[in-house]
Amino acid sequence: MLHEPSHDEPAWRWTVGALLSSYATIYFSENALLGGVVLLCTLAAPRLGLIGLAGTLISLAAAVGLGFERRFIRNGHYLFNSLLISLAVAYVGWSRQLPVASLALLLVVASIVALLFTVALSSFMHYQLGLPPLSLPFVIVQLGLVYLAFAFSTPAATGPLLILAPDLGGLPAWLLCFLRSFGSIVFLPHAALGLAILVAVFCYSRLSILCAVVGYIAGMAMLAVMPISAGLVNPLDIAFNFLFCGMALGGVFFVPSWSSLLLAAFGAAACTGVAVAEITFFQHPLRFAPLALPFNFVILTLLYALRMRSTSGYLHAGSASLRPEENFRRFRLNLARFPHAGLPTISCPFSGQRVITQGVDGGITHRGAWRHALDFEVLDTDAGGFTGRLEDNPTFNTPVLSPGNGVVARTVCDVEDRPIGASNFHHNWGNLAIIQLDGGSYAKLCHLKRNSLVVSEGQRVKAGDLIGYCGNSGRSPVPHLHVQLQATAGVGATTIPFRMRHYVETQDGQPQYHSAGIPAEHCRLKGAAMNDRLAALFDNLAYRRYSYQVHTAPCESPAQPATPDSTAEGRSDLKLRSLKASEPFSDDVDCSVDTLGNYVFRSSTGAVLTACIADKVFHTLDYTGSCDSVLFYIWLSLSRVPFIEDWGVRWTDCLDPRPLLSPWAAEALTLAGPFSSYPLVRVSSYLEPAEHSNGDGEADLLAICEIEHGIPSFAARTPIPTRIRVALSQARWIESIRAESAERTVTIEM
Repeated sequence: MLHEPSHDEPAWRWTVGALLSSYATIYFSENALLGGVVLLCTLAAPRLGLIGLAGTLISLAAAVGLGFERRFIRNGHYLFNSLLISLAVAYVGWSRQLPVASLALLLVVASIVALLFTVALSSFMHYQLGLPPLSLPFVIVQLGLVYLAFAFSTPAATGPLLILAPDLGGLPAWLLCFLRSFGSIVFLPHAALGLAILVAVFCYSRLSILCAVVGYIAGMAMLAVMPISAGLVNPLDIAFNFLFCGMALGGVFFVPSWSSLLLAAFGAAACTGVAVAEITFFQHPLRFAPLALPFNFVILTLLYALRMRSTSGYLHAGSASLRPEENFRRFRLNLARFPHAGLPTISCPFSGQRVITQGVDGGITHRGAWRHALDFEVLDTDAGGFTGRLEDNPTFNTPVLSPGNGVVARTVCDVEDRPIGASNFHHNWGNLAIIQLDGGSYAKLCHLKRNSLVVSEGQRVKAGDLIGYCGNSGRSPVPHLHVQLQATAGVGATTIPFRMRHYVETQDGQPQYHSAGIPAEHCRLKGAAMNDRLAALFDNLAYRRYSYQVHTAPCESPAQPATPDSTAEGRSDLKLRSLKASEPFSDDVDCSVDTLGNYVFRSSTGAVLTACIADKVFHTLDYTGSCDSVLFYIWLSLSRVPFIEDWGVRWTDCLDPRPLLSPWAAEALTLAGPFSSYPLVRVSSYLEPAEHSNGDGEADLLAICEIEHGIPSFAARTPIPTRIRVALSQARWIESIRAESAERTVTIEM
């Protein structure tokens, strides 16, 4: 029996990690290497760097001693403002020639005050405004530090600050300003040190540098066209605001795209106006301006304003904890795999098969504010036997079921059923039941049979419970079930978007399973029956070891994938002729569970795969590692497995192509993806009983997966399978895997 590895770090490693993260957080990262480069750059000015390091350690000790949440200490979010203010103390101490005792006391007080301001503002702004504090605590404490410095009687420094780095002379003025701006935020407007930080940021994220360049160009262009008095503004004093506006808006707080770059340019241009106004305001009383204030003002204003939008439009919120490339990748992949996430869903409110006679935006009555609705009728398979009488209609008097768990909020049951072809416009909705679902929305079931409701207001119901029977009451020329979701319990309330869940849709004779979606008009629809035995097969994978033997056999000639018929896979496998089988190798897979409840598979080849079970569906998530690992084929073949009974019913999924690409192709796709099409791997799968195949041992069923990718061979890391067959069993989960491509066959056996 395996045990999940401990995530506790040794004290020294945790301390070093928190320290490096605080340096990296300044540049919107938690990367230790980037943090190390920034630390070394500050130490190039020993007086500045050592005092900044000391202040950060003081605030780290204070944060731990005061019991603040350790994850925010470890990721640097609670410490980076203390680092910045410690560097400011070092600068003031040097410029005002403070005695060591005064400097030490000021450092302790200022770094701890910055920590407390960070914690307080983080909590307040997160819960009250939904915003990050950014470097606002540093700006506030820095302003107090400047006022305090005016009271010092010590003389000002006469020489330059010692910096142990060569100067990059001879560069164009615009390039010198750009490089120096990367170090200005840490009080080091030095071209060589700025270049070192730029290279470190570039290694962490190429998109961050692109966004920074866009912000810098926009800000400097705005500064150039403004008729500002000569000598009032030194571009170097404010240019770092442009860089950070570009990085924050272009790829940190928003998913990288052409729209986010445009927003980055606008934010940087706005920063220019704010900076000039701020310098003018503070110049006379202080002869100094808190120069990080424009960035904070513009970013916080834009974030708060854009969160008031009713739709995301072309700007989609990103995660500040991810690098821009990962922000885009996750957004694009989740949009393709889970396009209906966040919308309320309902189960099929009937048993058996129905046809959708009017869908969303239907041309008869589902228009305008009532567009999000579906009409269901029983498919008339024996039209010759229908006499036109209401009682003979195949939809009339069929059971209507609850579409979810909830409480009956409203019922109407005394509206008469009209003959076929007649409508009751006075009681438009006819007999109905409105159910307040546990998610908060209301499901309305209309045109029910008179006095057929078996529930009453206030009654608790579960998904699948009988509500009543379909009738022909209200505006209903033929018996049908009208279903919609709404935000209130009002009988005439307008509709809200929703999705059906766990249904099988049949169009052109091919049944297709959907975990969530809106079925097409005129399609045949039925609820998917859940397979508890299949669910149990995926339910107990953790803390076990799975050992496999991997065999690879090259092919003499390209093979074409077989196409199964609509009801079964067919017995014909690919006819591949092996030349000489390669030596098999072992691959052991250990499975644990992370803090989010996801499966984490780790193989002896170093590959890592995460997966989860959500709403009766198994999903593979992120994969990293070799293309020879067992986990690679599990990621491809079991990307989505719904726990359904129906054999031969297909479902589709999309996967990130980068694990299939060579390093250069993956990097090119990562950079170009936000600004062009981002191709995904398309997967089509279905299940069939294991007895349809020969030689599968103890397997209970087969999962058949067919893959379309469009990746040219020169850009692929490995021959990409076009068809994978996975034999599954209750005893050992995956019994075997057979992956077939044009170049080779990979066989994996337990």
